[in-house]
Amino acid sequence: MAVVALALTGCSSKNTNTQSPAPGNNDAPEADATSDAQEPEDISEPEDADQDDAEQPDTSEDAPEDATDPEEDAQEPDSGEPDADDETDAPPKECTQIEVSPDWAIAGQDDVSIAYRSVISPILDNQFGLLTLLFERYNPGPDVGTFELGTGQDDNYGTCAHCVVLPGPDPTRAYFADRGTLELRADPYRRRLEASLTNVRLVEVEVDGFTRASTPIPDGNCVEVPDIEISALFPRPGWNCPLSQYDDGELCHCECGAIDPDCNPTSDCFPLDPDCPTPEPLPVAECSGEQVCNFDPELETTACTETCDWAGRTPCAQGTCIFDTGFDADLCIDSDNRLDEATIGQPCRVSNFQKFCNVDNGFALGYCGPNDVCRSVCDDDAQCTEPDHTCRRFVGLEGLGYCGPEPEDG
Repeated sequence: MAVVALALTGCSSKNTNTQSPAPGNNDAPEADATSDAQEPEDISEPEDADQDDAEQPDTSEDAPEDATDPEEDAQEPDSGEPDADDETDAPPKECTQIEVSPDWAIAGQDDVSIAYRSVISPILDNQFGLLTLLFERYNPGPDVGTFELGTGQDDNYGTCAHCVVLPGPDPTRAYFADRGTLELRADPYRRRLEASLTNVRLVEVEVDGFTRASTPIPDGNCVEVPDIEISALFPRPGWNCPLSQYDDGELCHCECGAIDPDCNPTSDCFPLDPDCPTPEPLPVAECSGEQVCNFDPELETTACTETCDWAGRTPCAQGTCIFDTGFDADLCIDSDNRLDEATIGQPCRVSNFQKFCNVDNGFALGYCGPNDVCRSVCDDDAQCTEPDHTCRRFVGLEGLGYCGPEPEDG
């Protein structure tokens, strides 16, 4: 038994998660202002006044006898402000100590990112109350391991792959981790958070609303996070099997209402890495005989599905036989969301997912192309008779495709 899926034809947009809070104003101790102003020197009368008054005028009232270079004596009094060159004048910034709830939740997920969050106390300035762990996979790199926060790509909110942040309602403010260690013991993109945070500090930053680039605020506030261990599992909505079966690494549980990550094994490689080995599929539970575990991306469910032979015209006992689009099996489909009533040349209903059309005697002979028009299935350009139409092969297949023009989106 195997696991197959129907591929998406649409593209997912980047989930930026660019929430960023307004700064709090945690008052820090002010430097003691001390004065070093000097008292004026005692000016005394000259001791020897024996010389003739005409030759030596009396200067006791007009100028001191001991007057030296005025530039040496004319010292500015100290203002009491800390010396800019003396970094020890100002005490270090004291960070707010927070507590983190053990109850974590998924804040959002798409095909390249996932975010988890938990409530903190105290809530800073009545705005910053959710500690967020955001993981983004836009560049090659491991998803499991130990990561030093505040270094490399993780030193900025705009580039981080492992982001620890306190966002808020103002998209131009946040608290972002500038130090600490994050350890991930499981792939967070599989909706499993096995992690630890150690010696983590977050500093107040300004956030670019477009790029999400962060800049520390001079003399801004900071937050220190206690060392914590996290172990949490988040099956997709609709999961109706025991929690222990979700992502257990042993079996693909196909009839559980929501997809089991074990039915779509992934490696630790960067997505679409041509040098990454393909993981071996796990055995499938629940399915029998010639059934395969089929994933429906529109419904986000899996189900044990009968197979057929589209090329040999061996029909399904029940449902419509659809051709293999690159997932190793011709499938028997009876779901209306996968089939369209359109015939060749007619418009299909708009959808971001694959649909099959032109059903005849239990076989789908057409495919709803990228521009949502029912097109003939082909295995050679000569079968496509309309101008500018060629046989556009399905990904991973050498022969089978559909007759159509160059897609408008390339």
